[in-house]
Formats: sequence, C-alpha cells, structure tokens
Amino acid sequence: MAMGKNPQIIATSPTNYATEVPVNSSITIEFNIDLDQLHIDDYVYLADSRGVHIDSRVVYRKKKITVTPNTPLEAGKQYLLTIVGDSDLTDSVAHGIRNIVGEPLAGNFTINFTTDGEAAVEAPALVTPAYGSVNRTQPVFSWSKIENAPAYEIRISKSNKFDILVFPVEEDERFYETTLEPRVAWEDGIYYWTVRGIRSDGITGEWSNIGQFSIKTFDEGTITPEDKLPIEVLYDEPNFEIELIESFPKVGTVDVPLNIKSLYFRVIGEIDVSLIDADSFSLVGVHISGLPEESHGELKGQLCMVDAGDGTTYIIFTPDAPVVEVPEEPPVDEGEVIV
Repeated sequence: MAMGKNPQIIATSPTNYATEVPVNSSITIEFNIDLDQLHIDDYVYLADSRGVHIDSRVVYRKKKITVTPNTPLEAGKQYLLTIVGDSDLTDSVAHGIRNIVGEPLAGNFTINFTTDGEAAVEAPALVTPAYGSVNRTQPVFSWSKIENAPAYEIRISKSNKFDILVFPVEEDERFYETTLEPRVAWEDGIYYWTVRGIRSDGITGEWSNIGQFSIKTFDEGTITPEDKLPIEVLYDEPNFEIELIESFPKVGTVDVPLNIKSLYFRVIGEIDVSLIDADSFSLVGVHISGLPEESHGELKGQLCMVDAGDGTTYIIFTPDAPVVEVPEEPPVDEGEVIV
C-alpha cells in the first residue's frame, strides 16, 4: 500500500493526558485530509477506565471528528478515546479510519484524559415570569438556586436566538441572587430569556430552557358599571378585579361598517364561564340624535368565550339578525272600470 497519503491527526481537544476536563465537554480530533464518512462511526469510541463504552454522538465535518457524550461524564474520572486505524499497512486491505481515496490511518490513536473533580453545573429552572405570561408592569425574573453555582448569567432578548440582547449590556455580567429586576426600557411585544450557573472556579453550566413572556403597557381602563357590562357575573370574589385590555370596535369609534358580524371584548382576570350565557349581553342601538323615538332597539345574540392562552379571555358576541318588518302594501282601489 502506498505511503505518504495516509490521514494524520494534527490536533485534539482535550490533549492527551489532560486533566480538569469539564464533564460536559465534547472531544474533537482534527485531520490533515478529508476522511471517508462511511468509515468513521464504527471506528471511533469513548470508554471509561474499565473499558465500558460511553454512548456518544459522532459527527464529522470539515476534516474534524467531534465526539459528544449523550450524558455528562462523571467528575474526577479517567476516560479513553480511541480512533481505530490499520495496524498493517503492507497488505491491500484497508481497515479503520481512512481518507476519501481509501488510505487508512496508520495504527490506532488514543487520548487519555481526566474529568474535572467537581460536579457539573446543572441548568436552573425558570420561575418568573411564567412562560407565556403577559406583564403590564416591570417583570421580576427568578429561577431555582444551583448549589455549586454562586453566580449566574442571564440573557433577555426579543429573539429566541439571543443574537441581540435587551439585557444585560455587558454579556459577561454576573449576578449573585436568584431574583433580578433589570432596568430595561420595555416595549410592547414578546421577549425570551434564559439563565445559566457559574461555578466559583469560572466553569459555566448549561443554559436553562428558554422562557417566553409578553409586555403589554397599554391601558384601556377597568370595566365599571358605567360600561353597562354585567360585571357581577364576571368574577367569583367581590373584590376580584377584571380589566378590559382590548375591544372591537374600540370605544368611541365612528363610521363602523354595517356588515360587522361579531364584536368582542378581551379581558384579563379569572372568569366564571358558568355564570355567563346568551342573556348576559345585548346590543342596543341609539340614534346619534339621542332622541328615544329614533332608537334602533335591542338585539340579542350568541356568546362565545375563547381562552387566548396568555392569561386573557376573548368574549365574542355575535348579534342575531334583526327582524325586518315589511310594511303592508296599501290595498289597490280597483274602482269602476270605464270603457
């Protein structure tokens, strides 16, 4: 077999006999030439000091093999990564890792390393603001405490990719409590956030699951009896407040089209749906002149409640079609026919 074309390993991370390797690390092996991807997975494996293979995901891209354990490694333990090559390059049969023209790696290659003696930093659980919640005031962020993480990093963004941060201004800023009320010029819209712990030696943990919340700063007022809505049926407790945050058409709107099929109110608060029925709402038409004799009367209709999934509820009212009275035609006076 021809020599000189065989793949060679030019760099590894961690290096051989490395210590204090983070337990959540991936192992990378870089080659000097492109490899045959069909002959990689079966010839790369990670094992502990007893020879037990560790379940891992093997990925090859741009002359580099990356081995990622499916679960974090144990702290303070020794591990061995093996790249299988061909122990006999004199025969015509290639074995193990090889390049794209079939030339194999000369012999096996191993990396011995020892993991960090301290436990890995777990990802914290996000507490507030709750996922999908709507916040009308400054939100307070809180998360679960991680025992071996005295410091934390938080990221808040309008994108779930966190490419542009709303907070913090300095990405490496650390916080030492599990509650935070950041000073942010909040705008209406959806925000995302995540937190990770930092060990005292600077080792960082995994980022938490991504939280999502909304900011709604507008205020269209609180429902009152003057609004002529059945407030007494919208809540269980006498002092429980329900807020109207949106309506269609909006209050004071003019020139509303005549062919609107439904109207709705969007409220925030707990509603006892069992107390609301078709008789809870009616549509009263009053002529713009204000004269009672020109009133268009009252229409009943169908009521529908829809949970928006963000702590708000839509109350949709579809009025019944008005009964149009057709005036009787005056009798025809047939009279006397004159010829």
